[in-house]
Amino acid sequence: MKRWMAWIRYSLNRSLVRGSSLHYGMLAMGAAGLVVAGSQAIHLGLFSSSSLKAEGIEAWFGGGAFDSFWWSLKHVLDPGAFGEDYGAPWPVLGLAFLISVGGVIIMGALIGLISASIQQRFNRLQRGNSAVVESDHVLILGWSPSVPGLVRNLARIHPGRTIVILAPRDLDLMAEGLRNGGVDAKQISTVLRTGLPSRRADLDRVAVLDAAAVVVVAYTREENHELGDSDVEAIKTLLLLTSILGASGEDEAGPRKKTRRINRHHSRQTPAIVCEITQKQNVEIAKIASRGNVSLVSSADFVSRLLVQASRQPGVASVFDSILNVSGGSILVREELNVLDRSIDELMHSIRGAVPIGLTWTESTGGAERAAVALNPEPSYELAEGERLVLLGEGADISLAPLSTRYDGERLRDEARSPGQYQDLPLNSVLILGWSAMLDEILSELDGHALGVSKITVISDLPIEEAKRALSAHEFSNLEIDHQRGDTVNRATLASLEIGAFDCIFALADETDGEDPDARTILTLLLLGDLARSSPGSKTPRVVAELQDWQNRELLEDSIAQDIVVSPDLVSIVMAQISRLPVLGPVYRELLGAGGIEIAVRPASRYAELGQPTPHNELIATGHKAFEIILGVRVQESDQESVILAPDPERIWTFAEGDSVIALSQQVYR
Repeated sequence: MKRWMAWIRYSLNRSLVRGSSLHYGMLAMGAAGLVVAGSQAIHLGLFSSSSLKAEGIEAWFGGGAFDSFWWSLKHVLDPGAFGEDYGAPWPVLGLAFLISVGGVIIMGALIGLISASIQQRFNRLQRGNSAVVESDHVLILGWSPSVPGLVRNLARIHPGRTIVILAPRDLDLMAEGLRNGGVDAKQISTVLRTGLPSRRADLDRVAVLDAAAVVVVAYTREENHELGDSDVEAIKTLLLLTSILGASGEDEAGPRKKTRRINRHHSRQTPAIVCEITQKQNVEIAKIASRGNVSLVSSADFVSRLLVQASRQPGVASVFDSILNVSGGSILVREELNVLDRSIDELMHSIRGAVPIGLTWTESTGGAERAAVALNPEPSYELAEGERLVLLGEGADISLAPLSTRYDGERLRDEARSPGQYQDLPLNSVLILGWSAMLDEILSELDGHALGVSKITVISDLPIEEAKRALSAHEFSNLEIDHQRGDTVNRATLASLEIGAFDCIFALADETDGEDPDARTILTLLLLGDLARSSPGSKTPRVVAELQDWQNRELLEDSIAQDIVVSPDLVSIVMAQISRLPVLGPVYRELLGAGGIEIAVRPASRYAELGQPTPHNELIATGHKAFEIILGVRVQESDQESVILAPDPERIWTFAEGDSVIALSQQVYR
């Protein structure tokens, strides 16, 4: 008997923890039992003449079973009905008291159960475990310090769309990170969910198949992690996404499988997927995992390339800021312009509001269609059927001039001056302050651009042997690297380096001490500026700084740094634009990848005579002689530097010393 009782208790306990449906069922059974038991008062004189004198006892249907059932139900649901039985026989009053007490217990338990269920629902919402019922939304998978900037840029590029974030982080931490990152919850619709993007059930919860775009950021399961771990999680997520989207395509092509998906639009196109990879060596693995169907952004490759490019050509960072921000100019693809059988040279002079920088077409590889891109084509190249024009412009008021107003490009090239000689600024001696996980990428870029043997001095808080080990897997044939351990925010350390002897100084966002990397960069730049001012006769080197938080940029407006690169912002803007237009993936890989085409900022004296009026169409013709596409100019206007992209070809310039021309050219490695 004890064994059976123990089994019954065990089964009851297991049933109770499975969900609230059994709880409600047990309460309903208890209430029904009380009502049935109370209805037996008919046998205790419930409808006797003395009982009927009581206010709460009535015999509307002849004092039968229905009247007794109704009387009992009133006492179970409303214990206050017991007070209306005054004057009834004692047996009736006793039974009424018992079922009223039972009713109090059952109703109290019901209220408690409802309250607990509501609390559980709130807790579930706070944990981010509920399903997302959205379509055409933008989905961010993972969490990193760059996510707030990514949300801002996605909201600007995908106006009106809800942004859903799924990450293995607490909701409160993510909400606080968005607030601190300048995301206004009143203007940007965001939905936060806690979960692991590399799990199928969690992806189904955020309606991945209904998304317009999916952006995978390099993330880890825990806050404290190694940098390489973030790529592992991102690659695992890519594997799952490829599997889900592949299965979805099979479902649409053939009979529907029984697998349940939160997807209301099976005929929708596959969402555009963009993935961030932090380490360059993992890009090839990510390509294999995604079967080449995902736009990959190598953040270390992009940022290191721009940092070194800024050291060679001061001002290029501000040009990229203008290009990557829609307010200044944006890279886009236009199909409505009638450009078939028209040469690039003719289009350069004919298009208003934009500059043609290349062309794109669709090619099939291994059964999959991918966008191919060619930037900076020859001036005489004519667009063929199936090729689309890649433009740099603001996107509004782009037009093609009529035939009667076209420029004679051949005549202009014949009359245009030949471009002057130009050589990038030397990088024979470079000082790197701080340590970064992408330092090897920066050194590789410096190695590729070295004219001879460049001397690189690296100052960081990292032990020298550990620093050497971190770079031991890489060979730099043109670099002599000197590792020194020191505090980059110590004045004595910087003063001992004789900073005037260096051609360029990099101030990197150093995260090795776990503190705010931007604070260290800002303090370092303040000290460098003060040292430069205290030695007016010595040479002031070019200074390029890296920041992590865009909100700190205005603090360095008047600092010694000529170029400032906000690395997370750069990557987030690129990823946001690719999510809108996937063809931009190969475009940015060309512009920000190692080798190939680059955006150059060169002295205006290379293209025009200083102080003399020069039509912009002559700049275009001069650039074509050097196989360059002129994108715009960088000039001083009202004591302020202005970057002007895609100007009208008829505009007249009068350049002064310090003005620059922005061109698209072939990068040359020595």
